[in-house]
Amino acid sequence: MTLAGPIQLSRPYYLGPQGGRCPLDEQLRLYRQYTPAVAQLMCWAGAMDPSFEQASQMLQRFAGLDIPNRQIPRVVQHYAPQATVWMGHRLSPRRSRPVDILNLQADMTGIPMRPEELRDVAGKQPDGSAKTRQIKLGCVFTQSTDAHGNPQRDPFSSTYVSTFGEVTDLSALLYQEALKRGYACGRARSGRTVCAR
Repeated sequence: MTLAGPIQLSRPYYLGPQGGRCPLDEQLRLYRQYTPAVAQLMCWAGAMDPSFEQASQMLQRFAGLDIPNRQIPRVVQHYAPQATVWMGHRLSPRRSRPVDILNLQADMTGIPMRPEELRDVAGKQPDGSAKTRQIKLGCVFTQSTDAHGNPQRDPFSSTYVSTFGEVTDLSALLYQEALKRGYACGRARSGRTVCAR
């Protein structure tokens, strides 16, 4: 599947002790028959839409790509480790002035999980088992004031962190993300912008 639609691709398939592989797929960086550009769109749609079904519909409507909704989470999960590494190592953008308003928000909720993911998780069932696992989410975004002095969220300024760990784990993630977004940036008495690292 390419951005221009599906194409047929014939290539050698090699089977060895470590399993099968298609060298051409590796060179083209294909994953599950999707080109990197299509995989990027799938990840974007999966992140932006409230459900994978709606993500599939969005891809059909705006890109003309017929991709089953069940394929989107598979691609997202494949690229999630790369996204996690990028989030943890990306550099803080250089700022010419301090952040006007930096907003941090946090919440937690229980999400349904497979039984194997709930082993050793204390739950609210009569037998002590759990049907959900608590996930903690944080959001960091910047705000500016409009002509009337009302705060407005800056477009495309939101970044998110999440963890299945303790509240202290979320606090650490939020703090690190806030530093990258301009927290601890202030103006020195000389008028120069200074940022804590």
